[in-house]
Amino acid sequence: FTMKVCFVVLLIEALVLNMDGVVSKDDGTACGLNAIFMFCGSACPTVCGEPRRHETCDKPCVPGCVCKPGYVLSEDRVKCISAMQCLLTIAPHPKKFQNFWPIAAMLGNKE
Repeated sequence: FTMKVCFVVLLIEALVLNMDGVVSKDDGTACGLNAIFMFCGSACPTVCGEPRRHETCDKPCVPGCVCKPGYVLSEDRVKCISAMQCLLTIAPHPKKFQNFWPIAAMLGNKE
């Protein structure tokens, strides 16, 4: 009986997967607001204040929550914030602001 239950649960999980490995969650509660679960997400996500961090990442992908396109991790790495909110956060800090171009480019790529 438990094997049947496990099989049904696995089958249901397989049905909610998209072709790109993203788990469909309409309410956004599994990963938090503006984030999605990916089986092969970046091990070095873009973080507000460290916009080029992901460019030098040589780590393999990892399963977990990632920010949706147009969003980056907040500096405390707790939540996904919009690229605009990130720019407004780092603008008063010249050293951080000088590297804002990758995040500014996201503003034109919102889906």
